[in-house]
Amino acid sequence: MRSVLGGVGLVGVVALSVAVPIATPANAVVTSATIHGTVDGVSGPLQDVLVSAVTATSGGTTGGSAYTDASGGYSFTVTPAGDYYLAFNGSLAVPGGPGYSTLWFTSTGGSLDVDQAAAVSLAEGSSVEEDVTIPGDGTLTGTVTDATTDQPISSVDVQALGVSSKAFLGSTFTAADGTYTLTHVPPVAVKIWFESNDNKHFIYQYYGGGLLASEGTSVTATTNATTGNINGSLLALAHVAGQVGQAGGGAPHPVTASALDSTGNVVGVATTNSAYDYTVPVPAGVPLRVKFASSSGSTYATQYFDNRPSLSCADKITLSDLGTKIIDPVMTTSAAKLTPCGSGGTGPSAAQIKTSLGKQLVPTGKKAAISRVLSNGGYRYAFTALEAGKVSITWQDAKKIVATGKVTFTAKGSKPLAVSLTKKGKQILKNAGSSVKLTAKGSFTPPSQPAVTVTKSFTLHH
Repeated sequence: MRSVLGGVGLVGVVALSVAVPIATPANAVVTSATIHGTVDGVSGPLQDVLVSAVTATSGGTTGGSAYTDASGGYSFTVTPAGDYYLAFNGSLAVPGGPGYSTLWFTSTGGSLDVDQAAAVSLAEGSSVEEDVTIPGDGTLTGTVTDATTDQPISSVDVQALGVSSKAFLGSTFTAADGTYTLTHVPPVAVKIWFESNDNKHFIYQYYGGGLLASEGTSVTATTNATTGNINGSLLALAHVAGQVGQAGGGAPHPVTASALDSTGNVVGVATTNSAYDYTVPVPAGVPLRVKFASSSGSTYATQYFDNRPSLSCADKITLSDLGTKIIDPVMTTSAAKLTPCGSGGTGPSAAQIKTSLGKQLVPTGKKAAISRVLSNGGYRYAFTALEAGKVSITWQDAKKIVATGKVTFTAKGSKPLAVSLTKKGKQILKNAGSSVKLTAKGSFTPPSQPAVTVTKSFTLHH
């Protein structure tokens, strides 16, 4: 069979595998097999590539192994015969130039992800040939600086982590001028992680920004080449810490504390330990909100500092370099026990929400004419919410619902709202004289809070 070694974006070739019976003396018992072939790199044969046949990818027994010679050739006996995983470790390969990582043989190619490895069946007395070409590694360079002062940071640990495999693929440290050179990076998509070492007052982050791998920008090294400007800009470090309690006393269940920036992105997270304590590393100088939610084994109502039910009305905190904010939340299973938005928090009050809803409840302008409402199938306009929540509007006459509309906001802002006519509503407007009197009922429901309602009468004219 012919296979390709070099999956996950690599270009490599495994030549035709040929199983050839080995001649043995009469009555001899054969319990081994032979595997042989050649290994090439980007510019020709590779010497000192360690080729191994192992019974398991981790903690297994080696059935046999050999280093390639100057012509890239290898050959060794595998004892006993059976199913083996094949690894081609090029970390010591020569000639110079790019380094070569360990690739595992797979059913469809080769992969740096050991979990993708597939076993090769080596029958007793057989000889199997595997000729491979391994693509070479590349180099990444960059500079790490202080995001506030733009000064270089030394001794920052720079790590390459595989996007697909999640594997650790290499590391180095920044020099006194903040620069680094990360060699022997496989030509696959990686995320670059920056973590301060001697300078502990800087927060860790990924290349491209963000504290989570999903927020980082992936980069792919080019074989036998250098990719530059993979730079990091680190924010000063601060902490949010405290101890979680439970309403009514008793030992609280695990809780996850998350620090969120102004857009709601997580910039720091930690889970309580056995003593119910937590410490969240966060960037200094950035306005933050802190969220507390059930981690496992509980049904606590999610709350935000300070005892708020919604991100939109959570209290903001901004910490200085190496500063610490102590927050000791008391968790409860009832959202009704949290302090509602508008009760001394930073969000809008219930009165403000009611005023805003009342101003937008009744149709106005030319689009509010009966003929226009009929032709449009209702009344459409931009509704503005002061915070996250659900809007519901209903028009009705003395007996029937004439029109309804709903829209949900995940944050404050404006969205289109369509108050659409019902079947009965269309009949009522078609049969109306010069005008028709209706009642508009509106509600706005913030997350985990009671609805704010408004009712107004209005008249539609032709």
